[in-house]
Amino acid sequence: MVLVLQVVLVADRGPAAARLLEAYAELGVKAVGLGCADDPDAAHVRAADEVVLLRDAAGYADVDQVVEAARRSRAQAVHPGSGPLAARSARALLEEAGLVVLAPHPPYDAGPALLAQLRAGLEQ
Repeated sequence: MVLVLQVVLVADRGPAAARLLEAYAELGVKAVGLGCADDPDAAHVRAADEVVLLRDAAGYADVDQVVEAARRSRAQAVHPGSGPLAARSARALLEEAGLVVLAPHPPYDAGPALLAQLRAGLEQ
């Protein structure tokens, strides 16, 4: 079965996230970004076709907030960026939520401590 992506959530911030959002949009994929009160005019917010607001900046590393943002935007896939969501343990939680993770498997695992933090919604 081939999955044709229509909506992708880029779960990162900053210039790299802005470039990813622009690339997905150029491919004809609806590019959803994340935002919070700390970055209303940031490049990644401006580059997104749609922005889902997080409760706070810690939400960028909070799997539950990212999954909720994906559901609200109807995203089929998440690009986790290079932060804590890219760790194997976080990736597994995103996949458990039924999301396709668009990133290479990292050669590392942040381990049980990061997994506990992610489940608790704490910033690393």
